[in-house]
Amino acid sequence: MNLDWIDFNIGVIVETNKGIGGVMSIDKMNNTIGVLLDKGNIVEFKIEDIKLPFGSMSINLTQQIGQYILLFQRIENRLRDFINYILNLQSIQKNTLTASFTAGRLIDKVSSLIKKHSSEPIITDWKTITPKLKTHNSIRNTIVHGYLFHYSENYELDFNNISIENANGNVEKLNFEKLNNLNKEVTYLYYEVHNFFQSNSQLLQDEINKGTK
Repeated sequence: MNLDWIDFNIGVIVETNKGIGGVMSIDKMNNTIGVLLDKGNIVEFKIEDIKLPFGSMSINLTQQIGQYILLFQRIENRLRDFINYILNLQSIQKNTLTASFTAGRLIDKVSSLIKKHSSEPIITDWKTITPKLKTHNSIRNTIVHGYLFHYSENYELDFNNISIENANGNVEKLNFEKLNNLNKEVTYLYYEVHNFFQSNSQLLQDEINKGTK
């Protein structure tokens, strides 16, 4: 795993060709990391000559994973807000109904409401969004629950081999580049969902209200 400067904090345990030690100094300008080795001496290493011990996770990678999960949560919240708004749910009803809905159930519920209460152009627009929502929901669930994480013979999680199943059913490595692309995709998807709801929520609420009068 290629490390970045963000991965290094004072005290972080790292692996070098002279043994394992703790980071004592960080000099980005000169591309050196000062490491306190077991013998008590501090040795400077280039960033490319240092790696994290097995079972450690890159801080950079950790942040990317956390960002992806939180970005998808924003989409999940928008789905819930949309249902609450068009159905005009009160606070007690929200707690009883949509608060407990998973993202998958929220997607299906929104699809059902749109299909029942809107016209063909809106249904068509939503159909272009739902496959992307389902794909990212599946990826998010895989990352959170670790269905495809790899373990060593000692049952330690190998953070250098985190993998996910893509939309085609193929397993691929979840590295920094992949996570960066996923974060871009889910950010674009959030605004796509947000804009769709802003354009159509009032129309759908009006249609639903007509049917209840």
